[in-house]
Amino acid sequence: MTNEGDEMSAASLGSRPVAWAVWSPAFGYPFGDAAIFKRNELAIEMCVMNGYNVDDIIPLYRKPMLADEELKAIRRAAAVAREMHDSRLEAALGGLLERLG
Repeated sequence: MTNEGDEMSAASLGSRPVAWAVWSPAFGYPFGDAAIFKRNELAIEMCVMNGYNVDDIIPLYRKPMLADEELKAIRRAAAVAREMHDSRLEAALGGLLERLG
């Protein structure tokens, strides 16, 4: 548990939604508009007021987060690519790891 003033780790920040979208088939499937909300409570309130299903609320994340096992698998695949002299695959996996940072 963190104190209110403590900074969260990058992993914790990336695994929490930063906003919520409400997209409903009632908006004109498949090309309807979506409404974006900074707080989940506001998205729920909009759904209730307009008769939309709260299942239409979609969490939006800052960046994708992978489990430790998934990150280890990518690192191992990069090592295998290096051993096999596949520089393009190694570079692609290295770039992916950098972006997941």
